[in-house]
Amino acid sequence: MKKLNNRQTKKGFTLVEVTLVTAFVSMLVIAIALIFTQISAIFQKGLTLKAVNSVGRNLVSEFTTTINSAPSIDSVSLCNMYISESESTKRNECKHEGAFRYLYNERLGMSRETVKGGEDKTVQYFGAFCTGHYTYLWNTYYGIKEGYTLRLKYKTDESNEHTLPEGPNDSPFQLVRFVDRNYNACTQLIDQSYKVKNFWNDEQHPEIDMTILANGAPYYMSAPQEGFLESSESNANLDLYEFVIFPASQDAVTLRAFFAGTFILATNNGTVNIVRGGEYCDPTSNGVDTSGNLFDLGSGFNYCGINKFNFAARTAGSSI
Repeated sequence: MKKLNNRQTKKGFTLVEVTLVTAFVSMLVIAIALIFTQISAIFQKGLTLKAVNSVGRNLVSEFTTTINSAPSIDSVSLCNMYISESESTKRNECKHEGAFRYLYNERLGMSRETVKGGEDKTVQYFGAFCTGHYTYLWNTYYGIKEGYTLRLKYKTDESNEHTLPEGPNDSPFQLVRFVDRNYNACTQLIDQSYKVKNFWNDEQHPEIDMTILANGAPYYMSAPQEGFLESSESNANLDLYEFVIFPASQDAVTLRAFFAGTFILATNNGTVNIVRGGEYCDPTSNGVDTSGNLFDLGSGFNYCGINKFNFAARTAGSSI
């Protein structure tokens, strides 16, 4: 018989082998984490862009449908109604441009979104678009940020008077729609000389009064419709950054008008800046805020989305 060797040989990993395996597993875990983080960022960016494009398409459909159902525009009657006979030159100017200032108005201001080595640029604060059926009022991201916003006053019956926003501490509305067949909202932004009112020397929150018509008759309406910028994506908070309507072309016989417009829709986070050239959602070392600090280069980029939409439509050419 063989004698058993009391000194048994124990087999296992050496310290070098354990170190190598641990390093490999650690690198694998880090790689998986980085890949997962990248996938999550791409997924979130996709959700943000989806929200912007989805809401943008809905707005294009909204504006197109409204214009298509609007009546013909009797620009001559509008000019004669709101401009006195003594202002014959202004009346002729109004008729020449198809009473455009009674259809669309905007207030412009200077952007405080400074760019290193550049200058402040003009941005839109708020505006109104009157189709002869529905009227749209809006406050842009810049108007809300700088504190220059429109207010709306209206009545739903003989006694109840309402305002948007309701209280001084409530957030300004972004985009509202209401019935306004007399272009009353837009005419309140024009003075008697057919000039856009200079709100720089006026209150910061001019009020559109829809409680009475131009002739003083009571005007009751349903509550203005809001929620046009709401998205199903919980992390996508959207704002209008600009809404422009171009001068309308009109048929002299049928009075049918052709409108074209654009609007910029974007998130209000993720360091969006439409006056910066290049990639609006990707700040560079030249991008600084009003305090001189660099824009956030972190995850805010994943929540940043911006797009410009165009639309065109023609009015129905009949009375509503």
